[in-house]
Amino acid sequence: MRSQVQSGMIADAKVDAKYTGIVGSLRKIAVEEGVRGYFKGNAANILRIVPYSAVQFSTYGQFKKVSILIGARDDSKSLTSC
Repeated sequence: MRSQVQSGMIADAKVDAKYTGIVGSLRKIAVEEGVRGYFKGNAANILRIVPYSAVQFSTYGQFKKVSILIGARDDSKSLTSC
């Protein structure tokens, strides 16, 4: 009951949304900020992802070396035997 009343209140209110959809958002960003607007915040994301990916890549390599040394099958042999 409560959620129905609240959703009705939201539907009745006129909301001035900055972005109304994907296409409208892309157009508005292009007009207001230019092409650089599409990449805003990308540097922070890269700074977050690079260390994570480096650790994941090196850890995978180390586990693969250890598994080969102890006689475990690598991914390609185990996938072809199924």
